[in-house]
Amino acid sequence: MPGSIHTIAPAVAMAGVEHIVYGSDCGVPCTCFEAMEGNMRALRLSSGLDAGQVARIGRNALKLFPAASRRIEGGAPLRDCAR
Repeated sequence: MPGSIHTIAPAVAMAGVEHIVYGSDCGVPCTCFEAMEGNMRALRLSSGLDAGQVARIGRNALKLFPAASRRIEGGAPLRDCAR
């Protein structure tokens, strides 16, 4: 599972949490809302990361994608990727 400590820990060890972008591919045809939620839940519950690290990983993409950041901060709803 992409959000598990087994997949995230090597990236953290090699690059640090400040360089990990997680979840930015969600919404493409190969994903669905349930898969996205499951992956995010696994990341949040990972015993190898503290809450600060998880929060940092969750927000890193906003620096790279300012238009997406503005939409999210403005309360734009997530698009249903099943359509």
